[in-house]
Amino acid sequence: MGSTRFPGKSLAEIKGRPILSYLMEQLTHCRTLDKTILAIPDSAADGVLAAFAEEQGWTVFRGSEDDVLDRYVQAALAHGAKPGDGIVRLTGDDILPDPNLVDGIVLLFKAFGGRFDYVCTDKSGPTRPPRLPYGSGVELLSFNALKTAHEEAVEPREREHVVPFVKWNPVRFPSLELTTSVDLSNHISLSIDTPNDLARNAAVITALQQHKPPPYHLADILEVAAEVLEETS
Repeated sequence: MGSTRFPGKSLAEIKGRPILSYLMEQLTHCRTLDKTILAIPDSAADGVLAAFAEEQGWTVFRGSEDDVLDRYVQAALAHGAKPGDGIVRLTGDDILPDPNLVDGIVLLFKAFGGRFDYVCTDKSGPTRPPRLPYGSGVELLSFNALKTAHEEAVEPREREHVVPFVKWNPVRFPSLELTTSVDLSNHISLSIDTPNDLARNAAVITALQQHKPPPYHLADILEVAAEVLEETS
């Protein structure tokens, strides 16, 4: 709720529903997750978010506002995470994760018996643009790697963004990527950082709802992307 670019973002609404409700609805269609935890800051400003989440029956964990890596580890420990487990990371900014992609990443992690510490859909970075729509990515970290990062990471960026310590050390933490040889990004962003992003995602959801009921998959989003970009440009 304390977003500097978009105060109150987590309870901002699309079509009369807080944006997080779309994210959590998508995740109910995943078949591989043992549980879903909404890990939010323990700041006073997020009390209203915690109250709303608990009203919905969601599992909530409250931890450090700035040290998100610590918040992740403590949330995992509080809910029984153990060595060998995989922790899927999704952000509240990206409200339309494809349940099939989430399941695919979990199954890839399991298929290799935990030999990979970081499994993702689209390992984009400063020199490599995403090949899937921005905001549709899925990441999984082994709990072992997550704990090591928590113990050793010291840079503020590594603490705030959870994955950099593991993601950019592939020799120490072997990684596996589900990627594509073609650009499927369609130049559309599904991440919500500003009110303009909220308006674009509202247009995406409106278009999706005209096609089918949830869950929404990446193929559905790619199908409506062109018309949404035309309407919102």
